[in-house]
This record gives sequence, structure tokens and C-alpha cells, in this order.
Amino acid sequence: LRQLTLADVPTLALHSAEAYWEGPVNRLIAPHAAKYRSDFVRNFHQAIRKRLFNPRSLSLVAYEASDPTFPVGYAQFTRLGDDEGARAYLSKHSIWDSIWFFVFAWYFSIYDKVENSIWPDRSSDVETAEAFSASMVGDQKTYWTSHPERRNRWHVQSVVISPAYQGKGLGRMLVTEAVNRAQHERVIMGLSASPAGEFLYRKLGFELLGEF
Repeated sequence: LRQLTLADVPTLALHSAEAYWEGPVNRLIAPHAAKYRSDFVRNFHQAIRKRLFNPRSLSLVAYEASDPTFPVGYAQFTRLGDDEGARAYLSKHSIWDSIWFFVFAWYFSIYDKVENSIWPDRSSDVETAEAFSASMVGDQKTYWTSHPERRNRWHVQSVVISPAYQGKGLGRMLVTEAVNRAQHERVIMGLSASPAGEFLYRKLGFELLGEF
């Protein structure tokens, strides 16, 4: 494993599009992905990059020993809360790191807005995507914000392995890295999972809070 870099993002966006291509959620919110594949990929590109420049995020990639420059999977986690562990994680960034996080986050936020304004996403169904986002907000309140004891946690944002490399334990390896951090800091870890992903997370000891 190694840290995810900006140069990895285009490859990881392609892996994400391929991995989620037949997923039920993406079939629902992106029914035109086959016709507008580049728009579909761009959504992943922007999401991965946005999380990369969040100072609370931990972004990791898996690679083959024969070619460390080519990522075959990735995971992004966010350290939430304001406890000692969260403060310690944020303090690991130097002042220059924090400045670069801010500059890049600001730059790409503007860049994405302009890009999406000029070239709107044609792969998604706007109304369905908005309804899904609203349901996620509701789930966030139901399972997280309404439970103060769950405020301090590591949260899994995304775990994606290229279909060609699935079944090799890479997803487990990536998630275990963050699980070890959560255990060391004595906080929980949360996530939302697809039915396929649920199998992995249950094997790692996660418990189901509810259906979304």
C-alpha cells in the first residue's frame, strides 16, 4: 500500500466506473452511463480528487510490487469528530501541507463547478440522483448525527478494486489499515455498503445498523 497521489486519480476513476458499472445504485442514478461514459467517469474523478484534498482524509492505493506506479485499487477514509485522535491526525499535517490542502481544494472546487457548468453530467438522471442524495442525508441523521456517541469515528468513503484484481484480498488489506487506526484510537468505524460489499465488512467484524 502507499498514499494516493493526484497522478493516480484518472486511473482510479476508470477503475471505479468499471467496478460500479453493473451496481444497482449506479444503474438507478446513472441510467445513461453507457451512452455518456466519459461523464460517468468524470463523476468519480471529481469525487476522488475532492476527498484527496480533505485534511481529514486518509487516501491509500494498492499496487503490484512489479509496478508501484500503477494503482489497482484504492480506499478513502475520513477521520470525523473532535476528540484527541482526530486532533492528533490533523496535527500530523505541517502548516505547508495545510496550505496546499486549502489551495488545491479551492482550485479544484472552482474547476469542477466550471467544468460541470460547461459540460453538464449527461449520464445521470437528475431527479433520481437528487432523491438518492436526500435519502442519504436522512440516513446520515438516523444512524450518525442523532447518536453523539458515534461522532468520533473513522468513516469509509470508498473502497474500489479493479475487477481484474478482485478476489485477491486487496479490499481487506485496505480496510484493515483504517480499522487498525480506529482500534488504536479506540473509536468506531462507519460506512455504507452495497450488498456485495456487506460480505467483506461482516467478515471484518462490522455490524449492520440498518438498511438504506
